Amino acid sequence: MNTAADRATALGEAVQSWIDDESGLLGKALKATLDEQLFFRDDVNFALDHVRSSVSAESLKDWASKFSNQLHETESASGKKMLLCLHAGNLPLVGLQDILAVLISGHHYAGKISRKDPHLLSSLLRFLQENTTFDIHRYSTKIEDFTNLEADAVMFSGSESSVADVRRLLADKNMLAAGAAELIRTAHSSVAWIPQEANFEAVAAELVEAMFRYEGKGCRSLTTVFTDGDTRSLVEAIEAEAGASSYIKENLSVRKLSPLLHYKRSFYRALDQQCFSAGDRLIAATDPDLHTDGLVTITRADKDECIHFAEKNRRRIQSLYTTDTNTGFGQIVAEPIGFAQRPPVNWKPDGVDPLHWLYQPEQKPGPEV
Repeated sequence: MNTAADRATALGEAVQSWIDDESGLLGKALKATLDEQLFFRDDVNFALDHVRSSVSAESLKDWASKFSNQLHETESASGKKMLLCLHAGNLPLVGLQDILAVLISGHHYAGKISRKDPHLLSSLLRFLQENTTFDIHRYSTKIEDFTNLEADAVMFSGSESSVADVRRLLADKNMLAAGAAELIRTAHSSVAWIPQEANFEAVAAELVEAMFRYEGKGCRSLTTVFTDGDTRSLVEAIEAEAGASSYIKENLSVRKLSPLLHYKRSFYRALDQQCFSAGDRLIAATDPDLHTDGLVTITRADKDECIHFAEKNRRRIQSLYTTDTNTGFGQIVAEPIGFAQRPPVNWKPDGVDPLHWLYQPEQKPGPEV
């Protein structure tokens, strides 16, 4: 596999073979994940179906082709670097994109697997070790296993409040070489713009999936909606769709609102502000709020106010979704709402394409703390 195109082809084919599971590795990982109640079966199946449809030889070759003028950098052994990936575990297979980027770029992969999702990614990595020639140096759920690794770069996704502790640990255990590059992603939720011209009933199903899929825990999960239409009508459309959702009925119906959200629901009702709860989430026609876990806000505003909010809170907001992708949103590239939980393989967490970054690792995006 001398070129990125070769690696992308081989990797896409290998991922599909892993999904087909003639080896039985995925089946064992799936059973362990469900037996330990790490995720809902619906969410794991959804994630696997998305991998099957989005990760292929063709999609990975297309991703790699965007940087064809830079691919010579790792075509020789001297160009290869040791990459340490610190994977999150809030969603099933959430670290997959970083693995794909490292292997397509031809670098050495080392990965700290989250204890919250210890089986699925490990299953894929073992499959790749046993059936391909990709350079998977090391993977483990134990951070101490990477002591003295002296990696050339680190890729990390997590909360902004954890960045300082992560950097301190990496330094104390000599996990990074001097001057190692960092790709740190900390955005934690997403925003939508729904113009009044949209059919609220028609878009409600996509909004519900964006809000509730994966229990609303992902950085692409929708927590803030703006519309220049009637907020009451939009909340009612979302409530009707949520009430009919089999995902919510089967997985979230036993969840209860936190005391804070219970108080907020009573407060909104006293003010005659449209709201409803489903499981442990509260959807309300009120001002935007990026700080209250489990709260999804629907706010009446014009498009410019939505853009201003997204730009002002750019470090906290992952994506902006809309039904109106034919018009501009300032410096923000808006995505269709249907992509919220089904992003393409080459989407850009925190606005950074990880494959592109791997060919320019001297850049160090991430919060200064």
